[in-house]
Amino acid sequence: MVYFLNNKIMKSDFLTILIFLGFILGLIFGNFNIPVLAQTCPSQTQYSSNYAVLSAEIIDTGGENNVQAWFEWGLNSFLGNSTPQQNFYIVSTPYRYCYTLANLNPCTTYYYRSAVRNSQGIGYGQIYSFTTRCQTQQNPLNVSCYALPNPAPVGSLVSFYSVVSGGTGYYSYEWTGACTGSASTCQKTFTNPGNYLTTLRVTSGNETRYSTCSVNVSQDVSLSISQNQSPVAVIAFSPEEILPGTVVTFNASNSYDPDGYITSYAWYVNNQLVSNDISFSRALASGNHRIKLTVTDNRGSTNTKEILISVGRNVYLTRTVTKTITKTVPTDSQVKFISSRNLIDILLDSSYRMKTCSSQDIRFTLVNNTSVNRQINILINGEIKDWFATQEQSFILSPRSTQFVNWKVNVPCKTSPGIYEFTLKISTPGEKFEKRGVLEIESITNPFNALLSFIRGVPILGSILANIWFFFILFIVILAYMFYRFLRKKISEI
Repeated sequence: MVYFLNNKIMKSDFLTILIFLGFILGLIFGNFNIPVLAQTCPSQTQYSSNYAVLSAEIIDTGGENNVQAWFEWGLNSFLGNSTPQQNFYIVSTPYRYCYTLANLNPCTTYYYRSAVRNSQGIGYGQIYSFTTRCQTQQNPLNVSCYALPNPAPVGSLVSFYSVVSGGTGYYSYEWTGACTGSASTCQKTFTNPGNYLTTLRVTSGNETRYSTCSVNVSQDVSLSISQNQSPVAVIAFSPEEILPGTVVTFNASNSYDPDGYITSYAWYVNNQLVSNDISFSRALASGNHRIKLTVTDNRGSTNTKEILISVGRNVYLTRTVTKTITKTVPTDSQVKFISSRNLIDILLDSSYRMKTCSSQDIRFTLVNNTSVNRQINILINGEIKDWFATQEQSFILSPRSTQFVNWKVNVPCKTSPGIYEFTLKISTPGEKFEKRGVLEIESITNPFNALLSFIRGVPILGSILANIWFFFILFIVILAYMFYRFLRKKISEI
């Protein structure tokens, strides 16, 4: 022992050897990940009748390059299945990753979310859903048409509208006769009285159908309008349930003008003009989509209705903005997120994100679809009902109106991160129903995260320092060094 401690080479290298051993042990027992290149992934989740390619983006790693990512999925929002974990060395964000699920059932709804882990903990994305394509037989093609206004005064603009269903869902149009065109509607101004016929030809896949409609044009001055009133824009759509990738048909055929007729339509998606037809179809991916309809009547007055669709889980957020140029008119029922059979409805965000040991308001939107004042009672139920500051509230809504409701939620400090559901029991005279909401609870940020983020910013070294095993080994090395100094002092005293 004396010879060992007095050997200059061994003494000078003793600490270095211990640190090197600590470094090696840290790599062995720690969670240092070997960089793995990500596969080429689609920009959003894709699916067919029996498989799906789940896609997600890592937005922020907190400064740590090494992460593990996977997906959780299942037949309901409780998920229950996980894909294999993938290891990534991320230099810059956003960073996309994906995984292919095979052997899925056709015409079935699946739920999924992304998950990421690093030394700071586990982060989860929002729960989304998709429905695999159904292998069903095509419905027969049906075609009809009509004209508005009918009868019409001489010199007015007449619109011929198509009504089409079945087929493949994709149609080509051809108008002949009194009005010609290739859109879903055809417009023409008639300068002479008479009865005018036009024929519509629609093709979908291998099917072709015809329909004939007419308009009676008259010189009767009673058809003229002395004082203009504004038109009313009404948005309807199908199907009612919108999942990522669903082809949605938006229709303005329920729009009307109290004292005239509508002459033009303008559809906007995220503030971009997409169609001037009475209806149009579009596949909606996950995310927010702002749909706006502007209608113009025969005397130049316009009206606009705007909605915001959040496609994700089977919960939708809508906003309606009505703008009338010449006269304020009552808003019709909100878009067909709300069933026409409902007297009232309540609209929720797809989820509400909160942190443990926090208090904040979450917002609902109440909708009165009737033409009378209506009292609405809301009762909070579920395992987390005690988190809500008040468990019951009452409101009175004026006819065909909406109202924002802010409800304070207090999340206990001992709550574990995760997804928690609550139930809203809504009642009004003549109707009762329930809606489910979701709270996404995240843990409070670690106060040492800033320091750890700085350490992780050092290449390679950051990956080692970020795991707890290194600190344990470093502690052992420091103790060994102190013991070495103690022995050296004792030996020097001999």
